[in-house]
Amino acid sequence: MIKHTVLKSLLVLLFFSAVSLSAAAQDHIRLKVHYATKFHTFVGQQPAKEDETVLEIGEQITHFYSLNREMRERIRDSVVAKGGDIQDVWAAYDKTPYYRSHWWWQMWKNYPHKGANTFVSTAYNNFQYTDTVIKPTWTMVNKDTVIADYNCLCAETDYCGRHWTVWFTPDVPISEGPWQLSGLPGLVLQAQDSEQVFSFTCMEIKDGKNEKMRLPKDKYIKTTKEEFLEMARQSWKDPSGFAERITGMRLPGIGPDGKPIKNQPKEAVFMEKY
Repeated sequence: MIKHTVLKSLLVLLFFSAVSLSAAAQDHIRLKVHYATKFHTFVGQQPAKEDETVLEIGEQITHFYSLNREMRERIRDSVVAKGGDIQDVWAAYDKTPYYRSHWWWQMWKNYPHKGANTFVSTAYNNFQYTDTVIKPTWTMVNKDTVIADYNCLCAETDYCGRHWTVWFTPDVPISEGPWQLSGLPGLVLQAQDSEQVFSFTCMEIKDGKNEKMRLPKDKYIKTTKEEFLEMARQSWKDPSGFAERITGMRLPGIGPDGKPIKNQPKEAVFMEKY
């Protein structure tokens, strides 16, 4: 974990370096916040899925993603760049601790320009859409606690259809947090919605070491938020039919007993509950 004295120096650097940088330029990572994450992908899913998500905080841009998915993508890209095939990629996966993640999407805040969110998902194909940043309206709660050795205060918000309770630390005076849970006078270290569908708990804060932030590549299919959410709904409602529409190929559809597989329709779950 990054020490508080080093953290203060990084915060000063963050403040003075952010004043004139264009968000479309190559940003550099100042802090990395790692969260233990629990989530559901469809209504009634048990147990919840688990992953480690990371919030990279740059000079103006933030990047939120699954650590396991990001590292597996880097491994894949490295193997392919060296001329490897799919078998080589899977062999490389087997040598790492990074497991296959069910957290399919990642988000860049203030990209490609300030006030914009860019979402990318590889759940069905490589899709990308850009949305407008909507800031939560917070209500302070008279509670305090300690998370990851940081003193934290409590706040609540009704945001995008969910009621969220978060803990943030004024010791890290950066108005950021997981997903879009930002705008408080300190970094959000823990967050949970009232239905306990999504939760994030800070594991550690690391020095970003001024690494270049990875930005979306041009390989994604551009879509709209509404179109993407509808695709996600259909993928759970009718997995076989959806896969055929996207890939043009039918799934095998036959179980070990030789009978057709009947996929029970499910209701997709999103961070935004509409």
